[in-house]
Amino acid sequence: MVMESIDELATLLEETVKDDVIKGLILISKEGRSESMVILEESVNKNKLAAGSATLLSISSQVMEKLLGQTPDYILSFTQNNLVITLPINSGLVLSALLDRGKAENNGVENYVTKLQDVSRKVSEIIALSEYPKKGLFMNVKNAIPEAKAIAILTSEGVPLLVHPAD
Repeated sequence: MVMESIDELATLLEETVKDDVIKGLILISKEGRSESMVILEESVNKNKLAAGSATLLSISSQVMEKLLGQTPDYILSFTQNNLVITLPINSGLVLSALLDRGKAENNGVENYVTKLQDVSRKVSEIIALSEYPKKGLFMNVKNAIPEAKAIAILTSEGVPLLVHPAD
């Protein structure tokens, strides 16, 4: 069952990157580790993209939760030539896509957001029905030290990725 699910995930992501606008996809743990599903151009550092995407989503989620009591559906990050769309998949995983900005803008960025939201839902369904590992570093630390009153995972710059309790 696990191998079939991983094959199904790989097929889904490979089909998604056949679009010449999407330069790559990466499945990321909320802690910022790139998972086994990585399809990126060689010039992109997958670890930096993973950590950066997880950090952006975490910070945005914390800010929006405190300000509006809501969480973001997705995050858009633009550079001169690229666009990164980051979406939460479930409580433990994030999907991040690297797109050619010019081509995405010509075709409509919202079209790619919608496409990636569909992919995100499918990934979530595959994972929910599989034995895909659901525990990440955060849960492992939390389970290993049950008496801890607070747990935080920070970037090397000190930016919180995950904090428990959230307050």
